[in-house]
Amino acid sequence: MKEFIFVYGTLMAKINHKMHFKFRQYTSFVGQGFTYGKLYLVSYYPALILDNSQKNIVKGEVYQIENHNLFKWLDKYEGLFDKPPLYFKQKIKVFLYPKQVSLLAWCYIYARSSKKLIFLEKGDFYFFWQNSHAS
Repeated sequence: MKEFIFVYGTLMAKINHKMHFKFRQYTSFVGQGFTYGKLYLVSYYPALILDNSQKNIVKGEVYQIENHNLFKWLDKYEGLFDKPPLYFKQKIKVFLYPKQVSLLAWCYIYARSSKKLIFLEKGDFYFFWQNSHAS
């Protein structure tokens, strides 16, 4: 059975972060997508908080998992073993552009309080990153 992962931060291809290249050794790109939730800025990386109200979307990329050894290093990278954990891993409903076909995908959800974090209203970390890195 095919399994997928939804990424919305430093693992997206457009960000060009060094960890994306390691990530791609275990995955294949499916397409652009979104889920319902709120996106916050932690420091140089974002945090997704799920929101069932469907008022806010978080944009990202969907990949098919080709090798489950991905999670051996990715869980550590995402802070699942921190005390307290930075993120937790959960399967969520994701919608693919442009037809908005839905699928279930693994995703790292922020596990701490978002009260002191900056809300990224557009739900698009790439948009924020691009504007903050403009010359």
